[in-house]
Amino acid sequence: MAFDNIYHYNINIPHRFIINFLEINGWACINKLDDGSLIYYSNEFNAEIIVPTDTTYSDFSDVIFGIIIKLANFYNIRPDIQVSNIIYRRSDRFKFNISGANSKFGTIPFTSILSYTESLRKWLLSGAAFAINPRKHHKKLVIKETEEWLSRCRMGQTEFGSYILNIIFPIEPQKKTDDGQFMLTDDIPLTRKITNTLIHSASVVKEAIDEDDIERITSDSSSIMTSSNLCSALIEMQDSSKSSNIKILVDWDRSVQQNIKNIPRLIEFSQSYRSVLEDIVKELTPLTPLRTERYSGFVVKLSKDQGSDFGTISLQAMVNKKRRNICVQLESDDYTKAIDAHKKFIPVFISGVLEDVNGRLHLNSVTDFSIAVPEGQQPSLLS
Repeated sequence: MAFDNIYHYNINIPHRFIINFLEINGWACINKLDDGSLIYYSNEFNAEIIVPTDTTYSDFSDVIFGIIIKLANFYNIRPDIQVSNIIYRRSDRFKFNISGANSKFGTIPFTSILSYTESLRKWLLSGAAFAINPRKHHKKLVIKETEEWLSRCRMGQTEFGSYILNIIFPIEPQKKTDDGQFMLTDDIPLTRKITNTLIHSASVVKEAIDEDDIERITSDSSSIMTSSNLCSALIEMQDSSKSSNIKILVDWDRSVQQNIKNIPRLIEFSQSYRSVLEDIVKELTPLTPLRTERYSGFVVKLSKDQGSDFGTISLQAMVNKKRRNICVQLESDDYTKAIDAHKKFIPVFISGVLEDVNGRLHLNSVTDFSIAVPEGQQPSLLS
């Protein structure tokens, strides 16, 4: 939001929003004036703020605007971010500071936006799934509960810095008072359970890596403290440059009664953590039994080094109802068959174990490579 548009934005902010913000952040009401205005005092800033309650005053909006500017100066943030803090007053907040070769001067390449937000979405869904059902690996992250929770989260204003995003997690209201105000119970709301899970998990993982003791979170006998999904998302949030770094700063909503003293407010992962995070993901992900499948398709690419006993082909085949290219290494005789099939544009059949390697499909343990014989044609020695 541009600074010049702040005035037009804040005039509709109810004074009770500002009152709630002040009280949640430790400001005490010390007096009430004859016109109903309330005087709040902060020990932290040794300052007073007068909040008007009579909206009929002609300068009501001007006074509200002035309060927002004062609070922004006290908390050393931009006025538009202060507006967001007031509106979403009962919220946990995460601030993501991403730095690296792709995030110079407070910007990131447009083509990187989708991949970054998708990895962030995966991390949040992983935290929600883990908070609801703690497991070392979740096959499915998007379920009704996690999707509904994520839809309530908000993306706040970006800030100056390497590249800084603000994520707002509104706390669920439990009950309403007689005058219609929301009231929170002593129970920990779902949002706090999830945000707590996200930060605690990241903290435990970082501590285990720093102390060179990842077995405390990966061994079968260890208690469940994180998941492969959470760690995988942390990897995806970083770019591949050596200078890549991500900082997560937490601002807990003070209206939720919970002991958060042992949970850090700042967690940082540099590129040096990447390889160990990858090891943790492998340890926490259950092994999938290898299964041989039979595929049919067309040879679309051939490659063979001179003097080699093997050649590599790219086989275009249907995988999970989608046309995909599969990389297959063949022995010399089968590679000769593949050349013939490619020239004549004849489909081939092959069996093997399909594996995904960094987004590319490879067929391993190959057997039974053959060329489909067109109807009415006698099989040749190559088929």
